Amino acid sequence: MNTEKIRKMLCLFSTDGWDVQTFEDSSANSFYDYMLNHGECCLAWLSIRSEIKDDLEKNNFKRQNPLQHGLNLYRPFLLIVTDETDWYISTLKEPTFTKMPLKSIQQIMLVTIKECLTFYKTSKMDPSKINQLRSTAITLNKRIKMLKEVEKPLGTRKTVDELAAEAEGEIDDSYEAMYRNGLERIKSLEGILRIQYRYAKDNSQLLHHVLFNTLSRKQLEALCSLTEDFVYINAWYKGNQLLVKPTAVGVYENAHKKNVVNNRFYLLDSLGDFTGFTPTLDEVKHTFTPGFLKFDKEFTRQYLSKLSKNQPGLGDAAFELPNEHF
Repeated sequence: MNTEKIRKMLCLFSTDGWDVQTFEDSSANSFYDYMLNHGECCLAWLSIRSEIKDDLEKNNFKRQNPLQHGLNLYRPFLLIVTDETDWYISTLKEPTFTKMPLKSIQQIMLVTIKECLTFYKTSKMDPSKINQLRSTAITLNKRIKMLKEVEKPLGTRKTVDELAAEAEGEIDDSYEAMYRNGLERIKSLEGILRIQYRYAKDNSQLLHHVLFNTLSRKQLEALCSLTEDFVYINAWYKGNQLLVKPTAVGVYENAHKKNVVNNRFYLLDSLGDFTGFTPTLDEVKHTFTPGFLKFDKEFTRQYLSKLSKNQPGLGDAAFELPNEHF
């Protein structure tokens, strides 16, 4: 079993911050082959055996709870051993190896990941790490619900054909089952969309803070005075000019934007005055990079209000992002 197979089987993907790390001396001395880590949080040590003998308890050991004694790569929550058919696990609460089906192993992993997620939140760790762990929990929970475990009577191994036949016989294609599966997919999608929205909003506000230290107060006030519902700006047009596009519709959100968005733009000077501007096709292709930012008038008004109360220069730290965004 290679690292890629481990990731797919246990839903521990690198895009969610997981590292399947090889023990340096696994070929010689170590009973365990891999550490399954999320940063300094070690979910499990994993041992891949061609044959599981009577040396399980010899290689078992009691661990201190990482949530109480500190996250550490050498302080794993779980110990897992498998020959890729049979699975054994030792937990903090039950520090002895117990044989379980893969689905039960995954369920224990999910409970442990949720405990780590709570710890991440209360410890106010990096929001991106929290989102990664939440994404893993969602993916693993979905996998558990899809997995069909087939028990082997009297320790015998069933053939691939037998497993496939039993799994096919268990398929539930009723309306109720399809409805339940649809709800699960919707929940997963909503979770992903919430994370993406949070990232987009945080990134937008960070870019606005760059603008607050770049533009003059008069320019910011002029942008806020525009009556259109949507305002897009390119503060890097030709290096130092501010290009503005006010419109009644959301350019990025509207599927028929070519039919409803005109080609009128404005240049905004340092005194807050607008000058009409109609770009050529060549200018559109070559000089509008790095692109337009959707200007948030309400967020900017909050900044200007704070600025008026504190009376610092535009470059001073007069405005902080709300804590709810981090």
